[in-house]
Amino acid sequence: MAETPEPPPGLTDTRALLVGYLDHNAAAILRKLGGLSEADLRRSTVPSGWTPLGMVKHLACTQRLWIRYLFAGEDVDFSWPGTAEQEWLVTPDETIEEILEFVGWERQSFARHAGHVDVSRELLDGVTGK
Repeated sequence: MAETPEPPPGLTDTRALLVGYLDHNAAAILRKLGGLSEADLRRSTVPSGWTPLGMVKHLACTQRLWIRYLFAGEDVDFSWPGTAEQEWLVTPDETIEEILEFVGWERQSFARHAGHVDVSRELLDGVTGK
């Protein structure tokens, strides 16, 4: 996945600036996960137990709450995945495609967790990066 550039420095439209950074940071997380096998996407490398795919699911759920529900005031369906704990869990019947489709739909802000994914990726296969 190609790097999504940051919004231009002179951008004064605050909505466009926000959307630009949301896209930039979401693309960074998904790029960091590119090339991992399905097994590695579902495998935890840290004591807390989160997996790379679980992190993506959590971030999309968080985006749904903060951006769509609280900031935009949208009527949001919270029936999936259920509880806050279930945000982190990827069940065997949930496919990578379903979770990535949810991510695309949520257009999530992932900047805070990019370093977490970097650590997981390095522990899984030694790949480090920007």
